[in-house]
Amino acid sequence: MAWNDVQVLLTLLETRSLKGAAKRLDVDSSTVGRRLDALEQALGVQLFERSRAGVLPTASAQALAPSARRFADAAASFAHATTALEDRPTGEVRIAAPAPIASNHLVPLLPGLRARFPELSFDIDPGLSVTNLDKHAADLALRGNGLESGLPGGENLLARKLWSGPCIPVASEAYAAELGTLDDLGDARWVTYGPRHADLRWAKMVLDHVPPAQIVMRSDDTQTLLSAVAHGVGASWMNRLMCVSGIVELPLAPKLDYVEGTDEQMWIIAHRSLRHVPRVDAVWNYLVEHLYAPDG
Repeated sequence: MAWNDVQVLLTLLETRSLKGAAKRLDVDSSTVGRRLDALEQALGVQLFERSRAGVLPTASAQALAPSARRFADAAASFAHATTALEDRPTGEVRIAAPAPIASNHLVPLLPGLRARFPELSFDIDPGLSVTNLDKHAADLALRGNGLESGLPGGENLLARKLWSGPCIPVASEAYAAELGTLDDLGDARWVTYGPRHADLRWAKMVLDHVPPAQIVMRSDDTQTLLSAVAHGVGASWMNRLMCVSGIVELPLAPKLDYVEGTDEQMWIIAHRSLRHVPRVDAVWNYLVEHLYAPDG
């Protein structure tokens, strides 16, 4: 089996959909279908049962899965090894970062970073998760909470805390001025996450303490929430890192201290085998230099 065949097999096992696999592999659905047809013909077995609902792996596909995953791990290891041959910071650095962190904190640093290392270029992806570092889909990641208890990918990944600070109530400058010091959470309009992210700390601060009638908008997209706050639709809770221009902290009366938010963090993460590759090392050190503020 060629590496492209292994990718098709593994991606279909993970997505259970030609369309989902096509998106992951950055090709169209018909290409994935053709590759699957060719693979099944070459092996002489049916790997997936196709239906309108997606694709269901057969026993043959399940039997090949462990070997295919080892094949993928070996390919990633080879890619790590070839990258380590670099002798200076040059080439593309792929960074996984949530859109607000990328927009507000990463992108503003790129001119200075390129001035210091002019041979670098960047691919910033808000959709990649920390686990993609272990698959060589990204070189670095910037991520928020949840890493204190361990990293996805375990000992293969290295992390350093860049920032720590409280989750705070925020509003647009105009709405904050209109409200003044808030004595009762029910006196303000609020926006928060929708059902998919209702378990996030920021969402819980609103859902647990604000009268439901005062929640005027919900969205599972962070950028949409930021826009809603910035345009005065309502107040919300978030960490300071997410506060774009025009969003300020909303002062609460002392009697509301009981709703004080927990600390939030931002971490920088890299695969152990890439950490000291020149291009990755250069970006890691630059971001630590400019973003390190462990006490907010």
